[in-house]
Amino acid sequence: MVPGQATVRAGRTTLPQAQERHYLARMLAIVLAALAAGFLGSPHCVGMCGGLAAAGGGRPGAATRAPGGARLRVVGAPGGAALWHLGRLTTYAVLG
Repeated sequence: MVPGQATVRAGRTTLPQAQERHYLARMLAIVLAALAAGFLGSPHCVGMCGGLAAAGGGRPGAATRAPGGARLRVVGAPGGAALWHLGRLTTYAVLG
């Protein structure tokens, strides 16, 4: 066997230890970069959806009170989820 060359044993390719460590280090770097991007991007998600989630985050069919005292139905109303997502997507499209 030539040093640094992959070998095949029982139908499975094995890499030399140095290559395997390098591969695992690259995979770990990719996973950590993805986690960092998720954490750094979370304020965007809170800003875009936080108000909507807080406004409609009650029990399905529950009613809340508006500042004037009027009762408001949240997402649990018939077709409410479809209207919720239609409004959300329309807002995102308008805002860019």
